[in-house]
Amino acid sequence: MRISISDAFVGTRLDKAIAESSFGKFSRTLVKSLIKDGLVTVNGDLCFPDQIVKYSCEVEVNFLEKPITLEAENIPIDIVFEDDDIIVVNKEAGIVCHPAPGHFTGTLVNALLWHCKTLPIDGENLRPGLVHRLDKDTSGLIVIAKTYNAMKKLREYFANKNDNLILRKYICICYGIPKEKDGIIKTLITRDKKNRQLFTVSQDFGKLAITKYKTLKSHYITSTKAISQIECTLLTGRTHQIRVHMKHIGCPIIGDQLYGKIVYDMQRTALHSYSMSFIHPVTNLKLSFTSDLPNDIYQLCQACCLI
Repeated sequence: MRISISDAFVGTRLDKAIAESSFGKFSRTLVKSLIKDGLVTVNGDLCFPDQIVKYSCEVEVNFLEKPITLEAENIPIDIVFEDDDIIVVNKEAGIVCHPAPGHFTGTLVNALLWHCKTLPIDGENLRPGLVHRLDKDTSGLIVIAKTYNAMKKLREYFANKNDNLILRKYICICYGIPKEKDGIIKTLITRDKKNRQLFTVSQDFGKLAITKYKTLKSHYITSTKAISQIECTLLTGRTHQIRVHMKHIGCPIIGDQLYGKIVYDMQRTALHSYSMSFIHPVTNLKLSFTSDLPNDIYQLCQACCLI
């Protein structure tokens, strides 16, 4: 859908300008979500919800007319912990976290709605209870809020970027050996202008992304080719952050079809959320959880002498 933004909106936030220029077709909340999912372009370029309109422009909204609904589905989930306020799930690879264009059903949210009956919804949000996400092909631990107050508090934890409030660690199997075996990767990350599915490191603009990494073990599979098992700790939580940062240091994750394309019999990205600790949003007690490597990553490690 094409929308013309007039000069009357110069100096206004882009999400607000699009919503008001659509004459009721899109709410501001929906526009913001579509922009974040890379489904909106301004004069052919990807954009950000909070960027300021500088001149009249043409907006293209790639919106499917089929409405996305939130329906409960009887899908098995691996529950690690649950109380009245939160639920921690060990997500399988291949499961999308929430409904979106192309994935209307069969998501983690659909499964949680069946299990929990209700989840807190913020406005028109199609991500009820979610305070963070895992990519479809990423397995492992994810925490979901069961009440609005818990959701609000957990979102504050993620926004504050405070290790004492929440700490997430991942294991990834990468091609190559980092030049520095341990370190901190600190860059700006933004969407790729040529492919809205991709994110990339930028020198000039984007969102700050910080990943702490530690090489646990490496093995040469030939005289010149090596594979490494690397632990990554998220100090910020950007979309595709670990995948982008591992590629940035020359060690793309095995099985990553977007950023690496080195398969080694892996049917998905070899990335697993194996450790999570956080302060409970209601009781203020510290909770810690771990998740064993799933079979496919474990077998890859065995085959490459990383275990």
